[in-house]
Amino acid sequence: MKGIIFCFCLLSSVVTSFAQQQFYKIYTSENGIYKVSGRDLQDSGIDISVIDPQTIQLYSDDQKMLPYSTETNAPELREMAIEVYSGNDSLFDADDYFIFYANALNRFEWDDDIGDYQFISNPYDTLACYWLRWNVEKGKRITKKNGDIQNISAPVINSFKDHIHFEKDFYNPYKSGLIWVWNIFNNNPEFNYHFEVDSIIGESAEITSSFYTFRFYSSSTSPEHNVDINVNGDHREVSFYLGKSFTKSFSLINGENFIEYKYTADPHKDNAYQPGLDWFEISYLRSTVLFGGDKEILLGKTNGVFHVEYNRKLRADSI
Repeated sequence: MKGIIFCFCLLSSVVTSFAQQQFYKIYTSENGIYKVSGRDLQDSGIDISVIDPQTIQLYSDDQKMLPYSTETNAPELREMAIEVYSGNDSLFDADDYFIFYANALNRFEWDDDIGDYQFISNPYDTLACYWLRWNVEKGKRITKKNGDIQNISAPVINSFKDHIHFEKDFYNPYKSGLIWVWNIFNNNPEFNYHFEVDSIIGESAEITSSFYTFRFYSSSTSPEHNVDINVNGDHREVSFYLGKSFTKSFSLINGENFIEYKYTADPHKDNAYQPGLDWFEISYLRSTVLFGGDKEILLGKTNGVFHVEYNRKLRADSI
């Protein structure tokens, strides 16, 4: 089936306070459409002969992290609309299945306040969790719509602002807490990384770099940290004290690109201050060409009727 991403799902039996019903957890790793078959459930030790396919229900808490404050409302489980393929009978056989769209824990999400996509992450886990049950009540199903072109004169969208987030949690000099960085400049003053972009329109891109300084004693004056950012031979210098994010414009090319962060201030030999690179993020205008593992494009809020033209490397499919 076109558009289905076949994934292995881990399931485990749990009992929650949600109406004291038995649920099964489905764990997913990335954004995409997932397929769970009767055979998947059988392989997890579930007797599928008792499942009424009309009652299969899936719940999600929007994959948001629990708030730190007890005064803030925790995310609530809400039923998701799914599509069930069971042969129009009352049995859920091994070859029957249901599909659903899953969000990753670490992802870009639209933010109305800034009018753009914002990267959100969860420091505690890498897998999103969905809650499955059956034989309680009829489940919510995806509403089907007519996919025929209704308005030929509607605008065609063939470009969008893409975002790519790069982050690795390698170092935590405090050995405690949630703050981890990718590189510590005291140990490695020249950090470089290669990345690829494709289908870029023009050359201009914005790169946001986030820095953080670990400090091990209080001082009225923190030393200034200077870093030279080099992207494909184009340099920008930034300065910070305890930590800051900077957004600078650079030129990118289709294919492989190079970024280097070079610490240009005198290193602090006593390690009382340890500046580091936390993450960097790229945003650039690109055409709606799907390549590699692409499964989605990030459209901003758009009103009215419009068409999105998806293109592949070798041929075009207008959807």
